[in-house]
Parts: sequence; structure tokens; C-alpha cells
Amino acid sequence: MKKIIYLMFCMLLTNVVWSQDLYVGSSAAITTLPGGLLFVGSNVSVDASASLTTTSDATASGSFIVSGSTTGNITYKRYIEDNNWHLVSAPVTSQNIPSFVGANESVVAYNGGNGNHAVSYYKNTNTAGNRWTYHNADPDSEKENQ
Repeated sequence: MKKIIYLMFCMLLTNVVWSQDLYVGSSAAITTLPGGLLFVGSNVSVDASASLTTTSDATASGSFIVSGSTTGNITYKRYIEDNNWHLVSAPVTSQNIPSFVGANESVVAYNGGNGNHAVSYYKNTNTAGNRWTYHNADPDSEKENQ
């Protein structure tokens, strides 16, 4: 008879380089601390009941870099201390504005009068004064500076 041992763990990381596939199993938790780095040189799989989180604070952001593919939910907790505008980039290379806004509709400010969301991108080829383009509720109508 085989014995199966379940190991529940929580790891708080500062700087780790992992060269193999990383699997975060059932009920496990891995958190990359502000200023820390988790680099995975292969693929990452996160079980549905597990968590893999990268955090930031007022002075530093954690970094999670994967050279392969990822499956499962990965959370990036970005520290933003007030209601002013902040420049924040997508935490993943394949992230686009419409899918980001769609997944975060309850927390992204929205202006029902003109359909703009409080997310924009900078387009240097636009004329000066019109380089910020706001994501609009109408996907065929990205409105500039409205």
C-alpha cells in the first residue's frame, strides 16, 4: 500500500531562480515580496485551490518572470496609495487593455457620459496634447482625451 503525504506550505520569496517546471499544488501558497524576484526558467502551473501572488509596497514591486507558459490564476497586487493617476503597465506581456478592463470592471472607474474608462495608453504618433487615448466602452471607438 502506498502512502500519500500531502504537504501544505506557504513560501515568502525574496530572490529565487527556478530552472524546472514549477507546480503550485492544492492549498499551497507562494508570495513574492516587494523587491523580490521569482524567475521560472520553464513552465508554471497553479492548482485551482492554490495561490501564487506577487506583491508591491510604497517603495518596491515584486517580480515574477516565466520563460515558458503559465496555467492557473496568478495574482499581482499593485500598491497604489491614493486616488491620483499612476502609470502602471500590464503585469504580463500578452495583456491588453480591453481584456484588463473586462476582468476588472468593478474597480476601473468609468464615465457613462462619454463611455471612457480610467485606463489609457500613450500614442506618440498623435498630435501633441492628444497622445493619451482612453479605453472606451465601444470597442470601435477609442476616444482621445475625452
